[in-house]
Amino acid sequence: MKVCLIDDDDIYQFLLKKELRHTNLVERINLFSDGRKAMEFFNENKGNTEALPDVIFLDINMPIMNG
Repeated sequence: MKVCLIDDDDIYQFLLKKELRHTNLVERINLFSDGRKAMEFFNENKGNTEALPDVIFLDINMPIMNG
């Protein structure tokens, strides 16, 4: 499974990444600190289904661009 984590909280990113790896279900985790960087990634890879995540964890209240 491919997971995308979009959150500006470094501690939350660290903890969730650790828990996801512990499940042994996740092959790749993409981390983004703001919505703009995540949107750039999605736009660059919209034709590449292998790069796109199966699950997205999204913080709704962030600087630069909200969820």
